[in-house]
Formats: sequence, structure tokens, C-alpha cells
Amino acid sequence: MRWLAAAIQVAQRRYKLTNLLLLLLRCLIMLLAALALARPSLAGLGRGGKLVLVVDASASMGARGNDPGPLAEVRAALTKAALPRRVSVLTVADRPRLIASGNDQEALAALERLAAEPLPGGLDRAAEETQVESVLAECGVDADVVLISDFQQDDGERLVARLRPRCRSVVRWVVGAPASNALVTGLGAMPDLVPNQPGELLFTRQGRGDGVRLSVDGGPATPALATVGGDRVRLALPPLEAGRHRLVVELVDGGLAYDNRLELDLLVRPQVATLIVQDQVDYLGAALTADTQQLANRVRRAADLAAAAELPTGGLLALRSRVPVGAAIATWVRAGGVLWADLGMLADDAQLKELAAGVALGERLVAGGALASGDPEIDEVLSLAGIDRLAEPQLPPTAEVLLRAGTVPVVAALPVGRGWVIVELANLAAHREFEARGTTPLWVRRTVRAYTARADQARLWIAGQAPPITLPLVLRRAGAVATAHADEPLRIAPGLWQAESGPAVVMLPNPDEGRLERRPPAAAKTTAELPLPQAAGADWGLPLLVAALLVLIGEGLLAAWAGKTYGR
Repeated sequence: MRWLAAAIQVAQRRYKLTNLLLLLLRCLIMLLAALALARPSLAGLGRGGKLVLVVDASASMGARGNDPGPLAEVRAALTKAALPRRVSVLTVADRPRLIASGNDQEALAALERLAAEPLPGGLDRAAEETQVESVLAECGVDADVVLISDFQQDDGERLVARLRPRCRSVVRWVVGAPASNALVTGLGAMPDLVPNQPGELLFTRQGRGDGVRLSVDGGPATPALATVGGDRVRLALPPLEAGRHRLVVELVDGGLAYDNRLELDLLVRPQVATLIVQDQVDYLGAALTADTQQLANRVRRAADLAAAAELPTGGLLALRSRVPVGAAIATWVRAGGVLWADLGMLADDAQLKELAAGVALGERLVAGGALASGDPEIDEVLSLAGIDRLAEPQLPPTAEVLLRAGTVPVVAALPVGRGWVIVELANLAAHREFEARGTTPLWVRRTVRAYTARADQARLWIAGQAPPITLPLVLRRAGAVATAHADEPLRIAPGLWQAESGPAVVMLPNPDEGRLERRPPAAAKTTAELPLPQAAGADWGLPLLVAALLVLIGEGLLAAWAGKTYGR
């Protein structure tokens, strides 16, 4: 019995040790499973997590005067930083682009080649439904994403919301500092230059500059004489010969460079062909025939105008009597001609009536007032005449008012195809005070030359805004090709673009892109506290899960052996 008791004690000790080992294994399984769910990252071990840099490459990230700009600041900071082994770099301008996906050296080399594109935008451009998938494809569950921008156009909040559920962390890194900037924002009117005579160009700007430079036909840019009044700049133009000329106006400032240029294709015309159809002379015929230097006039009686071939190509038809060639005139206007006629004459002709669609005179008479064209030089004398009461007109939204009596339109211009119809809404020939004004011929001449130039005149569009078109339009410039779509913002660089159909397009810089005084988001980090992951190690979630499975198998085998051994 003594020997039997000793054997039982040995067996119990072994049984207890086996149970303790099984308990430890089961506890280890629970611990490994919990750690696997927590996915610990051990610094310095394994390949490390993935770093994804999403860099704003739109225009505001470029050089600012003598400052190399925010992108240069990014390159300098990342060159000194300790990057993980796996780095992807995406840029956002007109759309997201993957420029590097590999090791840290490849990422730094790609950033060294990166330059800001002259396009409006911001990081939230990448959050749009048609763009975001290319960003999400680079961001896995182990990715740390850093959004890099000056955050002048947006705060990146939409992109942050799209990325947070898909990656380990998202931080914003603000580069650059708020600064002043001057840019060209508009054009008062295309100048109507007379050959070999000086002229002027009126444009608008935003911000304050240090001067203006002008280049003509590819020549050197030289300081130009400019008069500044608020945001309006009057620039003196040198005498130019008849023909087409390329003008480049450049603001001088310490801000962004891409938005300082205004490129124009300017046609200097010696004379404008005009055809006056009249049976008796009124103010319009007298004003036109009084100018023989800038207008090439021909006068016909209504009965003599039977051939459409007499209509001046790209010129003006002053229709003061009814004619039998209404259909030919309508076709001529749509092709780029300018017709000047009374509303009653247009309404009485079935072929010409469509040219004044949307224009009507009400039965109610309204109070008028002094005449005004909007040109201070003309209105100083023209305003001495006036119309007391006249029928209240209705105009389509596309109409441009050329003359008012008080606040009531008297003469309006309607776009028809590539041409224009100038409609008199009141009988101006009956107002002797208007005819007697010395500025009336000047107003007529300027109106004729301005609108006859509109058919081939470049259109003014603004980058970042939807163009006023209904069909897609292909634009070309210096080897670059872009397509403008209706209702879609233009992601096109400023400058002069040639269109496949119709006149050229002068693309103006986006005024919002030129504002550099916006404060960055409060949650964004600065360069002084570089928001890169600190020594991110490997994600040990999957290895720990595999280890828990192996321990579980071992525990099962040990439990089976113990049951077989001690269950006898």
C-alpha cells in the first residue's frame, strides 16, 4: 500500500501540472486573440505601416514672388524626416494622380519633380464621387494618411470624412503662411484701336501690385504706363498697325505668378463696313455717314436692296426702311453680322421678327429721364437730352442695354447666333434733342465698332467656373488640349485658348484661388510639429491571430493526451 500510495501521489502531481499547463495555454489563447484584435504595432520591427501623402498641387501651392512656395517647404521638411519604408504620394490638382508608390527614396524623388499646376482647386477636389476611388485605392487599414496643403481654397474636411473609415489615421499638415497677392480678375472691354494711333486697355485686378508690364507680338515685357483707380487699371497701349496683334499684360507683385498674366489676341481694324438702307436721313444715317475714317459707308434705298450679296461681311446693316430680303438678313446676322433697326420694323417683318424674340413693349407708360449710355465721356453731354414718358419694355435676360432714359431701356443689343441685333425700343428719330447732342455720333460710332468686333472677339471665361455653353468645346493652347463641358467647373490654366469652333477663349484666373489670407483649420498641424507617424512598426494583428490558432491546436492535442493518459 505504501508503494501504491506513492504512485498515486506522483500521478496526481503530474495531473495537476498538466491541468495547470492547459490553463496557461487557454489563458494564452485568450491573450493572443485580444492582442490580435488590438493590432499592436511594435516600433522598429517588420516592414512598418504605410504612409500616404496627399499633396495639394493646385496653383496656390506654387512660388510667391521670391518665396519658393509651400511645395518647396514640403520637400525640404520631408527630406529631413524619418519616413517609413512604404510611402505613396498622391497629388490633387484637376484630379488625383499617383506619382509614387514604393519606398521612401522613390517618394522623395517624385516630390522633387513636383511643381504646382496653374489650376484652381484644393484637397476636397479629391473627395468628389468621380475622383475619390483613386485615393481610397492607396489607403488600406494599415495606412497613415497625411493631407498636405496651404488650405486656402478649402479645409479638406470632405476628404477627411471619406478617408477616416478606411485607414488607420488621417492628419492635416498646413504649409505656407497667409500672404497678399494681386491677380487679373476681368476685362472692362476689348479695346477698339485705330491703326497707328495710341489706345488704352481697361482691366480689373484684385490686390495691390507693384506695376504693370506689357509685351506686344512676342517682344520683351517692358514697364507700361498704367493709371489705377480702386480695382480698375487703365493701361496705355502703343500705336499698332492694322491687323492682328498678341498682347500680354503682366502684373508685378510679390504673390503668385501664374495669375498675373492677361493674354489677348487683338484685331486692329482700319474701317468697319456699314450699309445704310434708308429712304430719308435720320439720326443714325447722319451719324454713320459723318465718319469716313473709321467707317466705310454705303447708302442704299430700300427698293434698291434686292441682293443679299450686298450685306457687309462682319459689318453693320442700318435698316431704316422695310426691305424684301428679310430671310437673307436673318441668315447674315446669325453668321456674325450686326443689324440696327427699330422694334416696330422688326415686328412687322415675318422673317426678322424672330431676331427680336423676347422683346415687347407694354401698354403702360412709365416715367423716363435723362439719356445715359454708361460712358461718362459721352453722357456728360448726352444727359442734357431726355425722354419724359415711354412704353415699358420687356427684354430677355441675354439683352445688353446700350441706352437708357432714366432707368428705362431705350436701345438694347440682343445676341443672335454669332451676330447681334441692336433694337431701338423708342422712336429716337422723333427726339430732336437727342439728334442735336454732339456726342450722339460718337456714341453711334463706338457702338457700331464695339459690336461688329464681337463676332470674332475672344470670350472671357473664369477658371473654376462653369462655362456658358451647351455643347462640349475643345480648346488648345501651346500643345495642351482641354475640353470644356457645360455645368462643369473649368479646370483649365489661365491664358489664351483657341477653340475648335467659334472665337478664342481668354481664361482668367480664379479669384478665390488668388486669396491667400485665409486661416487654416484649427486641427491642422504646422511644419514645426511634423505630423508624420512616429517610427510606425509592423501590424502584428495577423501574426498574433495565427499564433493564437497554433496555441489552440497545441492545447487541444495536450488535452486529448491528458484525457487518454489520466482517464484510465
